[in-house]
Amino acid sequence: MTRTDRVTTSRRVTALVAAAAFLFAACSGSAATAAPTTPPTAAPPASVAASAAVYQVKVAQDAKLGAYLTGEGGKALYLLTKDAPSATNCTAGCATAWPPFELDPGETVTPGDGVTGKLATFARADDGKGQVTYNGIPLYYFAGDSAAGDVKGQGVKGVWFLVAPDATAASGTITGGVGQAAAASAAPSAAASAATGGSGSDVKIANFAFGPATLTVKVGASVTWTNADTTAHTVTADDGSFNSSDITPGTTFKQVFAKAGTFTYHCNIHHSMTGTVTVTG
Repeated sequence: MTRTDRVTTSRRVTALVAAAAFLFAACSGSAATAAPTTPPTAAPPASVAASAAVYQVKVAQDAKLGAYLTGEGGKALYLLTKDAPSATNCTAGCATAWPPFELDPGETVTPGDGVTGKLATFARADDGKGQVTYNGIPLYYFAGDSAAGDVKGQGVKGVWFLVAPDATAASGTITGGVGQAAAASAAPSAAASAATGGSGSDVKIANFAFGPATLTVKVGASVTWTNADTTAHTVTADDGSFNSSDITPGTTFKQVFAKAGTFTYHCNIHHSMTGTVTVTG
């Protein structure tokens, strides 16, 4: 091979090597560009709201008392006969002893088997939460009940009763509590018997105040409140033992005190109005 042939061959080899390198680089770049790219998986929200609680009202059976309604955890539900439809007369200390069946925002309540009444809520004035009602009756638990099956609040003070499946406030008054009718029929004779033990006293309601605000009477005495104001008021015991509902101007409310003790009360419309009746033996 001549020198000229060697130079020519060398140049051809160099050109081929360069071309191969170019093609390799091009192919490599093309492969990198064409390779499918998997889009990043969207990160889940930082916080996912837990499902709102759903409570179910059910029917339970007591061997002696019969059927009654239960709420969260199977605990007994109670009514207060002094309440009005979709309105509570149990606030402050009363609501501590008798916690209302309330729903937080987003929570719901549904009927279980045998629960045929209408479930709804109304906004309480004291905490703004929705208290559950059954046929218009505000529902409560009793702080003294610690587990399902406990019914220690039944009949307390003659105004607290388990809620029967047929209980209602359709007539404007609360009826159908377990044993409520029997207690009501017995109440007049008990009151009449107690009334023989003392005389009556009067309290005047005027200028958004009870006068006198503090009163002492004997067991069996009655107290009559007369509304001399320009708007309605109530006489509502803090412990729920008595409640007048609305006393319109010019009307009265009478309560017989059958046992000794100190009874504090307030106006459920104007909470700054308070009074005390002390009953001695």
